Amino acid sequence: MECTNIDDLIREGKEWKESLVKRGAYRTVKLEKLVSIANIQAFKNILDQLLKDLENDNFNIIKVHGEIGTGKSVLVQHLNNCLANSIKIFDIVIFLPASRYRDENKYSSIEVGIQHIVAERLGLDIQGIEDVNFVAQKLHDAKYLLLLDDVMETIELEAIGIPMITKGSKIVYATSKIESKIVSTFDQSLSSIKVERFGVGDAWQLFQNILTTKNDANVKGDIQRIARKIVNWCDGYFSLISLVAPLFKSKTSVKSWNKSLDDLRKPAKRGDIYMKAFENVWHLSYDDLEENQKICFLFSLLYPEEYKIPKCCLFDCWEANDLLGNDVIGEEMMDCLIEAALLYDNSDKQYVTIHKLCRGAALNILQKSDKFNCLVVEKELENVQDYSWEARQWISLADSGIQVLPENVTCPKLTTLFLQKNSNLKKISRTFFDEMKELIVLDLYKAGFEFELSMANLKKLRVLYVNDCAKLKKFPLVIEGHDNMLEVLDLRDYIINEIPNDIKRLEHLRRLIVSIKEGDTLNRLIISEISSLKELIINVKSDVRKDVNYVAWCNEVTEHIIEKIETFNKLTTLQFCFKYDTIEVIQVSGDTLKIFVPKQRSLQHIWNSINLHYNALQVYIGFRITPNLEIPDCFCMYDNFVLSCEKIVNDPAIEDVLLKVKSLIMMNDDSLEHLNQIFVPHIHHCLIHECNIIEAFMHTSCFSNLEI
Repeated sequence: MECTNIDDLIREGKEWKESLVKRGAYRTVKLEKLVSIANIQAFKNILDQLLKDLENDNFNIIKVHGEIGTGKSVLVQHLNNCLANSIKIFDIVIFLPASRYRDENKYSSIEVGIQHIVAERLGLDIQGIEDVNFVAQKLHDAKYLLLLDDVMETIELEAIGIPMITKGSKIVYATSKIESKIVSTFDQSLSSIKVERFGVGDAWQLFQNILTTKNDANVKGDIQRIARKIVNWCDGYFSLISLVAPLFKSKTSVKSWNKSLDDLRKPAKRGDIYMKAFENVWHLSYDDLEENQKICFLFSLLYPEEYKIPKCCLFDCWEANDLLGNDVIGEEMMDCLIEAALLYDNSDKQYVTIHKLCRGAALNILQKSDKFNCLVVEKELENVQDYSWEARQWISLADSGIQVLPENVTCPKLTTLFLQKNSNLKKISRTFFDEMKELIVLDLYKAGFEFELSMANLKKLRVLYVNDCAKLKKFPLVIEGHDNMLEVLDLRDYIINEIPNDIKRLEHLRRLIVSIKEGDTLNRLIISEISSLKELIINVKSDVRKDVNYVAWCNEVTEHIIEKIETFNKLTTLQFCFKYDTIEVIQVSGDTLKIFVPKQRSLQHIWNSINLHYNALQVYIGFRITPNLEIPDCFCMYDNFVLSCEKIVNDPAIEDVLLKVKSLIMMNDDSLEHLNQIFVPHIHHCLIHECNIIEAFMHTSCFSNLEI
């Protein structure tokens, strides 16, 4: 085969430079999936005023205030995107959503949360740094804009390391609390913008913006007259319109529209006007759910108010309690509840939350339910025994501040018990669980006590969380025999150097989460004896700080752990969690098996024992498995490929892999001069991207099967 000059291919490759991997903006991070406010004159006027005030040197703090539900947060989000799309006004724009800086699971205070998010956007590592001036020094020479969403309290700028507002820097914050403010010892000049409820015209326009589909005939004639009554019922509240409108997208008949309007008009029992209206909207959404969807949603109420609920925990609990119904998987159920605006997706897509107003209305239903006799304790009680336990099926004492539990309780029907995040609960009786023989789910996350849990009386237990229990010094389970049903076990923060023998007795275990300490001697991880294990998640504890070498260090540790795992035969998930990074090594997505190795040398060990009974195979060498990967159109037809960013060396594993996938993507390899260096005759399809020193495609006929 003649040598083929690839100048043309290089030129074409430059056109793909931004399409292979999505890159985020750094000056301003654009927010996705915002409610459209096109043609909403009131919002357009406020946005125009905000932009004018940002360019006005007389103001350095801008307060956006108004009633709950008037759309203040959405305005601040659209302001962020306006700046992302416009000419450069600020060196950096930092949007701080309340859901992040108020994360009690992650930050000790609101000020600490804000400081860490600002530092993260600046690319700083402030772990262990207590001097708030560290952030201030980095912001001092920048013209910055801070956008704070939903401020409910007074925030002191000096406490979070925000320097004196100079060089045209600004702070914009949204609040519904009159007393909320940004305070500082340096001079402030405040602009105050009030957001009012919509007039009839803007309210109708927003309703149409949300409702409009390709076929907008459903808002004409009689239906349009009903729609206008619905908009009038929303009384100009942005939040109500944005919640109500999506519920009518699937309604096509006058009868269904009239019925829903009647449901909205039903009087609520308590609360102010907005709260009553919100409760009616919630009922409209909830009542449209199927029975199993209602039950799964009600189960989520066992978590505390404004709690970031891990999706994986809901999946575990729903499945263990058989709540999903026939042929429904957790992800599908989650999508339904998010689409119904009952659960809200977190920005990282790993957690969901429940709107606190929505939760209040839903708790009324749960506590009156004949199907589920449940107890949800949301505040500290002097004596939790004041409640009857015997008939309960679900009990949640999560984050309730309880200090004492009864020594003996009889709970013959109890299937779920939440005791997580009770640091004041110092002791639990050995006999406490003796009469809970139907217990299926037990959550002891961040329990503040030492315990040794005997599985002898918990034969039906299927999900157990004992993660992040700081006082846990020894293996917490006593497992005798093999007659148990445990499927999910989370032992994060309990350090192991091998798989404990007691875990090997768990014949139904499908998901295991454990911790190892980097630097400790790690023995061979024998998992073949856990016959049902599908998911292995390893949390790596380390004091290593995040710096320019952090990713390389994570990759080295990952290689070391891979070599210690005895077999990969049945795994569908293998994940390593570091303090600042998460690495997916094995991932099954649909019918596609994805494998990541930092270096090719680790592939042989996995390849020798992995289950290959999948329709598609993707192997990533040196390039992380990522949902943001975009393959150019010419290569999108290929589900099977090897993607490598380092020189491939022939060995039995890579030859076997390429024999199966027949497609190769070489990317970001500056050592590759020509493809002869990858002496593999099995490649049918090849894509080369950003291999900057390559001069020739090939010099020999070793790629005789190559098609593109």
